[in-house]
Amino acid sequence: MIKSISFTNVKGQTGTQEFGKKTLIIGPNGSGKTTRVQTLGIAIEGYAPGNGKTAQDTFKLATGDAMVVGLKTDAFQFTRTFTKNESRDKTGKVKVEINQSLAVSPGRGEKKDTDKKARILSEIGSFPVALDFNEFLSLSDAKRRDFFYSLSPITTDGWSKAKIEEWLRESMLLEEVRENNPEQYQATQDIIEEALQEYPDGFGVSEGLQAMLDWATAQRTIWDSKKKDAQGAVRQIADMKNEMDETDRNISDSKNELDSLQQQLIRVEKLISGSTAKKEIVGKRVQRIGELRGNIAQLKAQPVVTDTAGLEKERADLEQQVLEELDVQVLMAPLKDKISAARSQRAVLDEKHQGLRHQVVSISSTVKTLAESLDTVGELGGRCIIHHMISCNKDFTGLDEFVSKKKTEADKAIATLQEELKQVQTEIATLDEQVKSAELERENILSKAQEVSKKNSEIRKRVGDIDKEVADRRTAAQRRENELKLLEDELNRLVNEPADKIEDVQMLQIQSAGVQAQIDELKQKIQEKEKAKQTILLMQQSMLDNRKAEYKAIAFKSLLEQLGPKGIQGELVKEIIGPLKSDIQQNLQFMGIMNEPFFQTESDTGKEVFQFGWINDRGHQVNFDVLSRGQQALYFAAMMMTIIDRAQPKLKLLVIDNINDCDSKNFQLLLDGISRLEDRVDNIVLSGAIEYEFRADGWLVTDLGPAKSDQFAEEEPFDASA
Repeated sequence: MIKSISFTNVKGQTGTQEFGKKTLIIGPNGSGKTTRVQTLGIAIEGYAPGNGKTAQDTFKLATGDAMVVGLKTDAFQFTRTFTKNESRDKTGKVKVEINQSLAVSPGRGEKKDTDKKARILSEIGSFPVALDFNEFLSLSDAKRRDFFYSLSPITTDGWSKAKIEEWLRESMLLEEVRENNPEQYQATQDIIEEALQEYPDGFGVSEGLQAMLDWATAQRTIWDSKKKDAQGAVRQIADMKNEMDETDRNISDSKNELDSLQQQLIRVEKLISGSTAKKEIVGKRVQRIGELRGNIAQLKAQPVVTDTAGLEKERADLEQQVLEELDVQVLMAPLKDKISAARSQRAVLDEKHQGLRHQVVSISSTVKTLAESLDTVGELGGRCIIHHMISCNKDFTGLDEFVSKKKTEADKAIATLQEELKQVQTEIATLDEQVKSAELERENILSKAQEVSKKNSEIRKRVGDIDKEVADRRTAAQRRENELKLLEDELNRLVNEPADKIEDVQMLQIQSAGVQAQIDELKQKIQEKEKAKQTILLMQQSMLDNRKAEYKAIAFKSLLEQLGPKGIQGELVKEIIGPLKSDIQQNLQFMGIMNEPFFQTESDTGKEVFQFGWINDRGHQVNFDVLSRGQQALYFAAMMMTIIDRAQPKLKLLVIDNINDCDSKNFQLLLDGISRLEDRVDNIVLSGAIEYEFRADGWLVTDLGPAKSDQFAEEEPFDASA
């Protein structure tokens, strides 16, 4: 049994609703009655029945970015939290997602939401919990039938998938159709086989039949659309054909004529190309003849220089100017030895200089140490130099003279060493000067050798040029004769060369243009013929597609009729009408109504209808719509109780919303009658805008009071007779 529900930000309201075995929620419109009923549906189903089943549909009832609903039973409770999350994709467009999370208590180790959903299903089941009474009253007969049968599972021993197949084949695959329209027969046969594949193995007749109906409905929409498209295409292509100037007749002859013209054009173009090339060759030959005559005349007019005396004299003078090359290796060898010897001597002097400096430092250090010792003895005054606390009676009176003598000797030794250092430094400077002088002399030798080599190179280059020019002058006459002979031979060949015949290019071009115009005209004509041919082929294909779409559309229409209320579904309904009517009558009697219910699925003229109601005391059938609102509510409750008994859900709830417009007498009759059903369900919940007094013995009544638009008004449950 449900003990309570809680809700946060549902249609702008937040609060808790307690439930008893029988609960009545009253209050004016807008006070939150339906909000509580919808909260109950969201808690059990995960969505609000009648508002769509997606999280986005459910979140439309939320105010804010989060909505929470919860349900509590005797030993179990859970909550569903819906949150809105916004993000942006790469293009900056806002993307909104609605997420649902679950919490159950007490838990059994469920971590994933799928495990929690399975736990909720195992604890309370899943069954449409709330029915809007006013909405049901506004439905048409056909909608009431669909609603009623969708909630009432059909169980039958007389029907199976095999019998459905037998029914469809007998009613749709007629021998007359096979003889007169075999294509329609084949299309119908294919659709029957496809429809049977939509009947899942292991499904009951009701579920399997509904699966076939859903598939057939979707397919009929598709093929009706294809039929319209195909018909439109046929009309459009026919109009195109009528508007064409050409047809596809004689297209082969036109193509042969086009080939002949193209071959003729190729021949003319070859003649034009050949004649043009010949004209270019003749022009180039004439141009070359002129060039050759000019070159011959110019060559004959040029004087030939053969005198070489001046050049030979210049060459002899240059030979006299050639300088003797310096032997750099011989000249630089003594300098190299001199530099090496000086550097060796300097190294010896450097070592000697270092030794003298070391002796000066050593003597100076010894004198300094003696002076410091003399100072220390004077400061101690009879105490030991090892430790000042020890007395010492040694006599150090001769130490002063000793230190003074040693210092004098040291000064003389240092003076002698300083003189030696100066002498060594002088010798080192002399050696450095010798090295510098030798290196400078070596650089002068290298520079002079380079100048001699450069001048000799320039002389040799000029001598080479003179030798070449002398040779050219000695052979100039013969070379001119040879060149003249070559030019005159080429001139004679070009002058005596026979000329090829050249066609009239201008006339050929006129002929080519005429043939090209014929080709273009013929191509356009063939293109129109090809277009007409393709249009005819498209028309033929579209007609085939149109016939196929017509056959499919007709077959699906027939299939839906045979599966629906006029066919198998109607037969199934007739089989369950008797048991349903009996169960409803028992529930009516249980609530104190002795009238016998009736159902009518066919009119007196044989038309399919869906009428129901009860038979009054005079034996007249009273339609449901003619009953008072209280009687309608009782009948409705009896129907719902029948559906609950047949479905046997995990949690048995009888919830009816919007029980309005009942007068006080009928409403009291409803309360008293439904109260008799309380032992057969877990909870009974009624909701409506009741504005008169009534008795509610044993009912938990929640009066929501005046409507509030900003937030939920705290309910005040009571158990009393009003």
